Amino acid sequence: MRDREVGADSASMPHLDHAPSLASLQESETRHRLVMLATNDIIWDADLTTDTTLWSGAIEKILGYQERTHIDDVWWQSSLHPADRDRVTHSLAEAIGNPDQSSWECEYRFRCSDGEYKTLFDRGLIIRDQDSVGVRMVGSMMDYTAQKQAESVLVEARRQAEAAQEANTRFLANISHELRTPLTSILGLGELLLDGELDPQQRAFAATMQRSGQRLLAIINQFLDFSRIEAGFTVLEAQPFDLSSLLEQLAAEFAPLASQKELHFTVERNQNVPSTLLGDGLRVAQILQNLLGNAIKFTKQGHVQLRVALHDGDTGPALYFTVKDSGVGFPADKQANLFKSFRQADESVTREYGGTGLGLAICKQLAELMGGEIRAESHVGDGSAFTFVLPLEPPPDSFLPTWPRPVGE
Repeated sequence: MRDREVGADSASMPHLDHAPSLASLQESETRHRLVMLATNDIIWDADLTTDTTLWSGAIEKILGYQERTHIDDVWWQSSLHPADRDRVTHSLAEAIGNPDQSSWECEYRFRCSDGEYKTLFDRGLIIRDQDSVGVRMVGSMMDYTAQKQAESVLVEARRQAEAAQEANTRFLANISHELRTPLTSILGLGELLLDGELDPQQRAFAATMQRSGQRLLAIINQFLDFSRIEAGFTVLEAQPFDLSSLLEQLAAEFAPLASQKELHFTVERNQNVPSTLLGDGLRVAQILQNLLGNAIKFTKQGHVQLRVALHDGDTGPALYFTVKDSGVGFPADKQANLFKSFRQADESVTREYGGTGLGLAICKQLAELMGGEIRAESHVGDGSAFTFVLPLEPPPDSFLPTWPRPVGE
């Protein structure tokens, strides 16, 4: 009796043990089905041994095909865009054939029921048997058509913008050449007139013509420089140049202008600043010319000073070119406009002092191309200080046997 009871209990055990497994399986299948219905992607399950695939209902929503339980791979391959077919099938076969690869993904175009093509992003997990042979794949297809169209629109917009910028640069280059050629002749004639015998009135007229011509030439050069920088056509040189000579030339150029306004003008260089540097000396001079020109232009009385010092920067030694003046200054809330193209700290400045509003924008861009920056400090009525920070690069040993370092190193 006991034995029969035990036997009866034993016979009933497989059924009791199997019941939870069936419930779990049903719950899993239900969950899987709900996920397939809820997602916007096409969920697929491919049997690699029979070359058939189970697809989710999203295939009708995305591609227009009625849901079918199984679809053979011949139909899938024939629906690939002809230009994508070899690439996609080769990529898939290679992934399945590589025992070390556990997943596959690919972007391709797929024919819809109406004959149009949509871009899909397809990815799947490769399931292998004990011999590492691929027997099953489970994955999803995402409709990538809208994103690809948006990308195409952006690429085309960028291409058109670059073409327009290049055309603009060529136009400005041609126009500036056409303007500078006769202007150079006018300036040359003006110099000849000033060298000749003129009465006071004639000399004043010739001097005004000369100044106006030089101002116009500077404006033309600014527009051309700005256009080249914006288009990315500016190439900086990395050649040794003599800083001492550069500072002497700046002093010779701006001292007379400061003297005309009875300004005290000085150029100072700390003793630890090296004389020979590696970089684009012409562009360094261009930045300092603009800063000094602005300082003299906006200073009615007092002083203008250029000071060069060597300090430790964030990434190593750096030269600090500081142009300080006792001019009109500008309020802190206007500083954001200083380095914007065609803008000045105060629009009323344009009416009183002139200018295109490009000078500081060009200086900022050139400084950044050199790996540096330009800083500005000012108080209304108390002058301004612009500092051009230039990371220091020592020239080759053949040009400078001993390289000065900042004090304390």
